[in-house]
Amino acid sequence: MRKIICLLLIVLLCVLSGCAENAEVPELLVPVGAQQDTATVTRGDICEIAGYDYSVAPQVHEITLEVSGTVGETVIPIGTKVEIGDVLLTYDVENTEKQLASLKKERDYNQTDNEYTLALMQMDIDLCKYEMENRDYKSGGEKEEKKQNELASLQSAYAQTVATQNLQMSALDQQIAELEEIMDKSVIYAPVAGTVVYTVTEENLYAGEIACIIAEDDNLVLRGEYLTPSLLEYAAQIQARIGTQVVSVTPVPQDESEVIAKRSAGSEVFTEFTVNGELPAGTAVGDYVYLMVTTNLHKNVLWLPPNAIYHDATESFVYKKTDSGKEKVTVTLGKKLSTAVEITSGLQEGDVVYVP
Repeated sequence: MRKIICLLLIVLLCVLSGCAENAEVPELLVPVGAQQDTATVTRGDICEIAGYDYSVAPQVHEITLEVSGTVGETVIPIGTKVEIGDVLLTYDVENTEKQLASLKKERDYNQTDNEYTLALMQMDIDLCKYEMENRDYKSGGEKEEKKQNELASLQSAYAQTVATQNLQMSALDQQIAELEEIMDKSVIYAPVAGTVVYTVTEENLYAGEIACIIAEDDNLVLRGEYLTPSLLEYAAQIQARIGTQVVSVTPVPQDESEVIAKRSAGSEVFTEFTVNGELPAGTAVGDYVYLMVTTNLHKNVLWLPPNAIYHDATESFVYKKTDSGKEKVTVTLGKKLSTAVEITSGLQEGDVVYVP
């Protein structure tokens, strides 16, 4: 009986051993009855698209003061509708007019006095030369040397006087020019038509500050969060969805030094876009806009979704669908984006792979 049991155990072990040698271990395990997802190798363009919330707004025009001074009688109220050329603000130039008149009078007086002084000095020089030519100063000696020194001294004094007068007149001319600039720019006019949304409230005005902001009612733009120049420069495409329509847009140029200055002052900074062509019919201020910035555009490449590709320490691979089941295939990758990965070798267009 023991011999029969041993013999049966030996036969059983041999059978199990043979089964173990012939069993195939699946590389991709799928629960029984489950439907596994697949992805098809596609040829086309791949890219990344970033979306931003924008809105339709009137383009704003900032009027910056060019000279310092004080506010005059006219300061246009917020909410006023203006046309090109309307007066927005005036400077108080009463004192400026008086200073300018006084400086011009001083300049005219100095001009006459300077000419008279130089004429007298020139007469002394001419007289000295006359004496040297018509008297006995040519024989040499102490008299001739003394007269030559006298002439040199007169000529030097003349040159120094001219230089001093020029400096004084130049300083006066500079003061006059500054006051004339204030007079020329004492009235601020509207450069565009629209609605005044900001106006200066301080009595003292300083060059470089914003005097007024006009919203151009008939010039609508898309306004939203600030986007860096590098992002916009390297964008392959920028589009906006307004309602049901998608339109191509162009960023409005910005002075980066002004952006830095506004941020330093704690002001909010925006980026604006203009629509290439006509705005969709019915577009109004306040309408929602979805801005789409396309980057990392690669044309006509084979690609798969990133989750269809496996990786180990040495290679990247996929499980390609075949007539008999599946096959592990090593692939070479190119550009890697968040939504697509370029396949440069290992697969062909139309191949189907399993996605975990």
